[in-house]
Amino acid sequence: MSNDDYTDSDLEIRSLLPFFYPSSRTTPPDPCSTAARIEGDLRTNPENTAFIATTLPAFLFFTATSTPAHIDNVLHTTQILLHTSLPLVNIPHLCRPNATFASLFLAMFPDDFNASISGPVLVPERETYIAMSLLGARARSMDIINTPECVGKLAHGLGFSERVSLHYQSEQAEIAAMGSCIQLLGGASLLMRDQPVRFSKDKILDALDRLESGQNDALIKVSCLPASWTL
Repeated sequence: MSNDDYTDSDLEIRSLLPFFYPSSRTTPPDPCSTAARIEGDLRTNPENTAFIATTLPAFLFFTATSTPAHIDNVLHTTQILLHTSLPLVNIPHLCRPNATFASLFLAMFPDDFNASISGPVLVPERETYIAMSLLGARARSMDIINTPECVGKLAHGLGFSERVSLHYQSEQAEIAAMGSCIQLLGGASLLMRDQPVRFSKDKILDALDRLESGQNDALIKVSCLPASWTL
């Protein structure tokens, strides 16, 4: 495939690959060295700060869908960058003088994430929905994102009566349940701590017991083990 076959978004994502994968795409990125490479580039080329900060959300989506096993590595890299003093950016047309890397990233990532997971579950978008469930859970656990849309999808998939606005059947219900189980496995402890009434352990376990197994039987069984609920 030539560069002419890629969209602008694809090319932007590809431009970040050397930072995360300097030698091989099969080797999980090392967060510290990756963050150091990005920081070094921005020290030398401060004009790239806005580009990397606003392309990183798309790179996270790309990783979640293409290499989900690496999502924690990319999120840890993001976490480091958000707490690093990087060159400031002046964006006159947005009236944002001295914008920081963190402010630019956090202005885009939550909105882009919400757009990717909001609305009804669509069967043709199964893989994307599952990938976004994983990304949301891990980003929430690392205190990078905590949107009502992400948490609402978890409650909806578990069938919490006060949160159900769409009643899914068959494959749609399986996808919604799978997304909720993945969110639990990706990070339930902080939810239980921060929203102990809405997400109490007993309430979650009761909801999991009510879920129809089907293709999700093994996933539901694992999700019923509170010891597997990570931070």
